[in-house]
This record gives sequence, C-alpha cells and structure tokens, in this order.
Amino acid sequence: MLTLQIKRWGNSAAIRIPNSVLQQLAWTDGETLQAQVIDRQLIISKPSSSVEVDNALYQTIDEAGIDVSELVNKILSGAAKTITSKASEETNTSFTLDELMKAYPAGEVELSEEDRAWLNMKPVGKEIL
Repeated sequence: MLTLQIKRWGNSAAIRIPNSVLQQLAWTDGETLQAQVIDRQLIISKPSSSVEVDNALYQTIDEAGIDVSELVNKILSGAAKTITSKASEETNTSFTLDELMKAYPAGEVELSEEDRAWLNMKPVGKEIL
C-alpha cells in the first residue's frame, strides 16, 4: 500500500501522486479527474462518459429496490462488494457483483482495449484473486 501525505497548497490541500502510479493508471499531468467520497473513502477516477445497462437487468435491479445509478457508480468506483436491496425486510434480497454480472452471458459484452489491459494487469496491492 502506498502512503501519501496531505500538504497545504495555497488555500487548498493537495496529495502528490507518484509518477509510477500515474503511469499505471495512464493518467497525465493536467488531466481532469472526478472525485467522490463513499463510506469515508476518497475515490478518484477518470470521468466516464456513459454506462449502458441492459433493460432486463435494469428492471430486475430496480424491482429489487436498488438505485441503479448508485449501483453503477459503486461498481465503477470499486466500492461494490455486495449490493443489498433497499426493499422491505420480508423481500430483502442481496446480490453479489458476480450474481449481477451473470445477467450478461459470456461474449455479449464487448471489452474495450482499456478493459482488456486492466484485466491483464498484475496485482499491485492486496487484491483478492
């Protein structure tokens, strides 16, 4: 795990990202990023232009009482390990990310070059494989 320090920068604060990390992420100096706080964790990522969700999957997730936009944001940020339904306790349903992904049969989702590169990367921390 990489340890970083927060430093004053005028009226703001900054965190320096080592060049080796920038290279692994394919980020460049001056690039625009998005940041969000989820469960007291700062998530920094490149902005995504759009996410397509299959209508049947959208309906299934929506019927389970799950906010689809929130789910997609958690998946993209890596914060989703288990998504739990907000429906009443009698109908409470939990889905793991693997269960949600089974709704997409193999070969029906086209991976981008960036997706393939990410999937082929060596672990850099304590990822569970």
